Amino acid sequence: MGEISKSDLERAREAARSIDLPGNKIRAIVSVLMLREGWDVRNVSIILGLRPFTSKSNILPEQAVGRGLRPMKEVGPDYVQILEIIGTPHFEEFVKQLEVEGVGVGYTTNPPPPGLQVFPVKIKTEYDIKIPILSPTHHREYTNIGVDILEGLKKNPLEIIISSTEKDKVKIELIDGITEYTVGEKFINYNLAIPILNDILINFTTRICKEARIEGQFSTIYPILKKYLSEYFFGQEVNLDNEVIRRALCDIKNSDHIIRVLSKRIGEKSVLKTHTQFSQDFISLLETDAFFWRRDYTECNKTVFNITPCYNGFEKHFALFLDQATDISAFAKLAEFYTHFSIEYINHRGAIAYYYPDFVAIQKTTNGKATHWVIETKGREFEDVALKDRRAHDWCSDATRLTGQEWKYLKINQVNYDKLTQKMTSMPGKNFDEFLMKLVIITDPGDFLDELFD
Repeated sequence: MGEISKSDLERAREAARSIDLPGNKIRAIVSVLMLREGWDVRNVSIILGLRPFTSKSNILPEQAVGRGLRPMKEVGPDYVQILEIIGTPHFEEFVKQLEVEGVGVGYTTNPPPPGLQVFPVKIKTEYDIKIPILSPTHHREYTNIGVDILEGLKKNPLEIIISSTEKDKVKIELIDGITEYTVGEKFINYNLAIPILNDILINFTTRICKEARIEGQFSTIYPILKKYLSEYFFGQEVNLDNEVIRRALCDIKNSDHIIRVLSKRIGEKSVLKTHTQFSQDFISLLETDAFFWRRDYTECNKTVFNITPCYNGFEKHFALFLDQATDISAFAKLAEFYTHFSIEYINHRGAIAYYYPDFVAIQKTTNGKATHWVIETKGREFEDVALKDRRAHDWCSDATRLTGQEWKYLKINQVNYDKLTQKMTSMPGKNFDEFLMKLVIITDPGDFLDELFD
């Protein structure tokens, strides 16, 4: 271990801050101090414990695995998030201490299965699907970000009353674990050290940049945050160095509101819409690099891939339906980033995010033409779903206009699919067209079905 220069340290910190972003190319991080540094990251999926984990190290078991227990964002409960914990026998004994605290940890002496390799079968050229590469509809324009973006924001949005009384007391509520009724409450004194102002501002600025998915703009966001806190958030001009003010800023309810409001406003003011253009190039699924898949799968004929990777039973059943549908000539399960097709959109926080559709398919219609489908199989609905739907629909409209091929978007809610398949015990139709006709009858008008048959 050699000396680390200040420039190396700053690069490492920036890499750690941006590790969760989709465009980050780092796949593994080795750190002997991660447990002590309070590393704020959500995308940990494997923890390899190689430390001695002796009592002298003063490391708690929840610290050792806690970095991997934070749920990844933008991942719905349809997809099971798995944390793999691997280590020495001493590490296993160390982690078992969590069971004393009521956290069950499963163990196995067998290594996890390596998974199956998914790859395009080169001789299945008739099932290749070429997806047009369109330029992004949205881009960042940082020159639009300044303190003037705060104009119009509500002052004192949480109706905070600034008071120095009882500033060292906190209200504790005693809640029954079964009935969830409040059985008592008490104010207790606490003397937690309040961070200095600069540390608070640095923390907030970093979080805003992360939420808004903005890189390299710390010096731009910092003064905007400072002005918002000193002139807007409390409804009056305040001295941010005041201990009462700093204590209020450290309240999680207040800090979360600040991050949410500013990240959304910055996103709204910095994201500009542009005209979509066709690059005259395509993503050919036949050229997809091989990748390993450790979840469910099925075997299908009308796809270029050797197996069809699936996250759940819904996707698996729908893939089998596409394979047998008489009017579907080719389809593919896209397996998210492995196949490189994504559509950028503006999420509910005002940030540029990326949506990975579930399926693409080609349908041969009765007039002899081909309709290309971008298909989403949806279990539960979340706040970004409607935004993804609209953007995918717009992408298909642009692709149709720019390429001359017909592209359409379809979202299939599992509750409707279950009705048509008797909870996936039968197929929803002999062909895709019959399936669409049935789907129209039972689906809410807002799911773009009014445009499927234009």
